[in-house]
Amino acid sequence: MMEFSPEYFDYRPIFSSEEKQYLRALSKQYSLEQFVSDHQTFEERSIYYAFVSSKIEGNQYSKKGATLLLKYGFTENGKTMQDAMMLINLRDAFVDVTLSSDEKIESVLTKHYVCTIHSKVSDKLLQSHDRGQVRRNYVTISGSDYVPLDNPYLLEEQLQRLLDVALTINDPFEQAVFAHCNLAYLQYFKDCNKRTARLVQTAIMAAHKVTPIFLREGAVQGYLISLLNYYETGDFKQYKELFLTEYEHTIKQLQGVAPKQLEAQSKALKKILAAR
Repeated sequence: MMEFSPEYFDYRPIFSSEEKQYLRALSKQYSLEQFVSDHQTFEERSIYYAFVSSKIEGNQYSKKGATLLLKYGFTENGKTMQDAMMLINLRDAFVDVTLSSDEKIESVLTKHYVCTIHSKVSDKLLQSHDRGQVRRNYVTISGSDYVPLDNPYLLEEQLQRLLDVALTINDPFEQAVFAHCNLAYLQYFKDCNKRTARLVQTAIMAAHKVTPIFLREGAVQGYLISLLNYYETGDFKQYKELFLTEYEHTIKQLQGVAPKQLEAQSKALKKILAAR
């Protein structure tokens, strides 16, 4: 059994200076303003975000089914109402977060904001007294020996500490990854913790006027493995490398770069990472 370690919330550098420079350069190639103003791309990416984010949670909707649901309101045969609501909540929350790019980072990194995001993603999935509220029950993590805190007073204390430390981080990517991994690790809510963590990651990037990251469907397993590794080691390395690869793909795809070019560039990035 691995108990919660408050040392995880002690800030230590995540990206190297070269990696931060690389991410900043990528973000400038396709700005948040450009993304939001292209209504067709924004709608498509919002749907894809919801689809992949729901796949991480075991949602059974197909990509086509998710598109038909979120664009036209048609439910996919044999799928549960819970899966449909998960997709709707994720899409709506993503749109709200991304379009609220005038939100100051000091407002995003607050308990009120995090709880508001959770309330949106858990709408009709959790009872009202559990939405946006601290967890009061014991939880376990599938596939891991890590056991989160189960004391609501300690959960409250550690959430505030996490947010306070995140506010001291200057780099937007570093700040986003730190908050994401540690919100998922804390398991502050009864359910929907990873969903909330991913949306807070998006909100941090949007507050810094940075285009958000879109994980690919093929990255779901790597995402889950990287989080489990973080829970058990406190090491950002696996998630950081996933983030670098997926953010590069995000920007290039938004620019309309062909899949073969993306594959070649991805291989080049892997060589850079392996050579360090």
